[in-house]
Amino acid sequence: MSYISLKMYRKAVEDCQAGIRLNAEFPRVYKRLFKAQLALGNVNEAKQALDIAVRLDSNDATNVKDKDLVNTVIH
Repeated sequence: MSYISLKMYRKAVEDCQAGIRLNAEFPRVYKRLFKAQLALGNVNEAKQALDIAVRLDSNDATNVKDKDLVNTVIH
């Protein structure tokens, strides 16, 4: 999250990928990957990360807002 706050999105992606290698079942890392990929303009990768995050934690209150955001960017 620190890299995202600092707008160091490529570093954030690398950090998230390392986190996924450590624990691929942690939904928050996919949410952060979604945000970093979206900030880089990688819409398809962002959507993939969001889809995994939603699958892992379907009760997350931010899911609807994040899905709306990615759908707005796609369309």
